[in-house]
Amino acid sequence: MARRANCKLIPVDMGIKDFSPQPGVLNRRVANGTGDISKGPAMTREQAEQAILAGALLVKDCKEQDVSLLATGEMGIGNTTTASAVASVLLGCDPEAITGRGAGLSDEGLARKKAAICRAIQINQPNPADPLDMLAKLGGFDIAGMCGAFLGGAAFRVPVLMDGVISAAAALLAVRLCSDAGKAILASHVSAEPAGALLLNALDKHPLITAGLRLGEGTGALAAMPLLDMAQAVYEESNTFENYGMEAYQPQAGAMRGMGLLPCETEFTPSKARTCTAAKVLTGPFAGATMEGYEIHMGRTKRLAGQPLCRLENGQEEGALQGNVFGTYLHGLFDEGSLTEALASWLLARKGIAQEAFRPQSHREYQQSQYDLLADAVRASLDLDAVYQVMGLANPNQKK
Repeated sequence: MARRANCKLIPVDMGIKDFSPQPGVLNRRVANGTGDISKGPAMTREQAEQAILAGALLVKDCKEQDVSLLATGEMGIGNTTTASAVASVLLGCDPEAITGRGAGLSDEGLARKKAAICRAIQINQPNPADPLDMLAKLGGFDIAGMCGAFLGGAAFRVPVLMDGVISAAAALLAVRLCSDAGKAILASHVSAEPAGALLLNALDKHPLITAGLRLGEGTGALAAMPLLDMAQAVYEESNTFENYGMEAYQPQAGAMRGMGLLPCETEFTPSKARTCTAAKVLTGPFAGATMEGYEIHMGRTKRLAGQPLCRLENGQEEGALQGNVFGTYLHGLFDEGSLTEALASWLLARKGIAQEAFRPQSHREYQQSQYDLLADAVRASLDLDAVYQVMGLANPNQKK
């Protein structure tokens, strides 16, 4: 794959257990393997720093050889375990909800994997506010080296492609250590592992490829390289609307109100915004299963001036305060009035309802009526007094 992508492959030994030097493999060994995280820390804090620095200096070496794009990848056994452990603390998620099968574990193997991660977190007590502590206690030399590569990419101005979930965990560690590191990080694909999409969302990165990949080893990052080459060719060689004498496309703009549950509105944007979430089902026939959901739409939720808007998670204010997107938005498929009326007439005829009973509505009228119905239903199912109490506010609708 590297040959097809016209990409040089650089194998690096960060500390493989009982691995003797091999021609063509760079020796950046920190120690002879990491510790068992289910019994204690993976490495010391000093070893974590050494591995990060080794990764950053590799980028410096590549920069001096005129490399213009880097991709991260790793080879290891059990390293989706360490990546899931790190990701669960970084994201503040239940480790059981975001841990997947890796290269293809059985149900029994997956249960052991989840138990090992939970035990590792319980024993090591990583500090969520200290990325280096998380890495040293739960990570691996591969994750530390890639974390350094992402930091080095920002320091030496070389863009770095993420690969899968292990690479993404390293990238989020890098961004937590230095927020500006994110400017040098590019996403290639979204991993089939449950934590993959969540990590991309936390990084605010959008994958080029969604193909259920779970191999790792840099393969997804390599697969994205030809797409980047093609994108560059289009950018540099394509004609423009102006050259063709055509009027340029004007993105839609404006704002619409939300459901009224929070003081916010949606500002439409030229590019699509994306969010995802994962949760563990607690009851019912699917209890224990992990559910994932995506949302892609042309807008970002913004709080109204002077009004608080937050989603409380682990005591931290998130949501619109950090620019994340949430909520559901109806799209203007039927903005064309004649299409709306034609479709409604056809549906009425199918159901045997007299045409006179139908009053045409504009898309916005229909949309807002649906929001009102949905908001009423949600309000009826919520303890709004408790919601306002969590937000530190008095319920303005509470009856005296």
